[in-house]
Order: sequence, then C-alpha cells, then structure tokens
Amino acid sequence: MEKSAKLTCLVVGFLAVCIGCIHTCSCYWPDPLENGCRFDYSLRGVVLNVRNVNGRGIPDREYLVYVQRYYKAIPRRPRFVRIRSARQGASCGVQLQRGERYVISGSVNGRRLRTNLCTYTRTWDRIPYWQQQNQHCHLGVSNQISAPS
Repeated sequence: MEKSAKLTCLVVGFLAVCIGCIHTCSCYWPDPLENGCRFDYSLRGVVLNVRNVNGRGIPDREYLVYVQRYYKAIPRRPRFVRIRSARQGASCGVQLQRGERYVISGSVNGRRLRTNLCTYTRTWDRIPYWQQQNQHCHLGVSNQISAPS
C-alpha cells in the first residue's frame, strides 16, 4: 500500500512539472531589444483602463491606452487603442499599470493589437534618455542603437 502511494505522488509530481513546462514563456532574441521596430506597431501612451476579458482559451487582460505618439504606426492611427495581453506571465503576459506611461510594441492580428513579454514594452520613465530619443522606426535603418560616447 505504501509503495503505491509513493508511486502516485511521483506520477502526480512528474505531471505537474510537465504541465508547468508546457506553459512557460520564453523569448528568443539574439541581441537585446533597443526599441519596438521589429514588431508590427510601436507607440508611447498612457494606460487609462485595465479589464479582464476572455481570449482564445487563455484569459486576457485588455488595456485602454491613450496614444501620445506612434513610433511605428498601424494603418489607422487612433488616439485611443485597446491592447490585449495574456493575464499570466507564464503565457508571456504583461501587466501594465493604470496611469503609467509606456512604450508598447507588439503584433496586429486583423484589427486587434497584442503585446507580451517578448516585445519591447517598457515604462517610459525607466528608459534611458538617449534611448527615449531613438524610438522612431525608419525603413532601412538598423534597430540597434548604441549609447552616446
């Protein structure tokens, strides 16, 4: 009886580890991101509202953002956008705070904007000044920006 209880605990522990590994976030970029130019959009804005919504099988968080500036624009340039991200960090979700100003980048699927931990999404006040000045995306210009000498 004791042997089967140990075996059951071992199997349950193994399955828990396997399930945890399946739902982990991992980003594969060969070099550090300096701005959001690699992505479909990049903008600077203030988070006005946060709400939980149901995504495709994964619960999402939706952010209403007042756009102050587009660095890499979507076809229409609305002043207010809704951006979605997974609710959990294990699914690469980001947690943005209401009232904070961010540079947010991500993907566009149809008319829906998404962001995650693997994109360039940073609090504006924590971006070094020299890097704040180099957020604009221009065709044919490298994404890598070096610090001033």
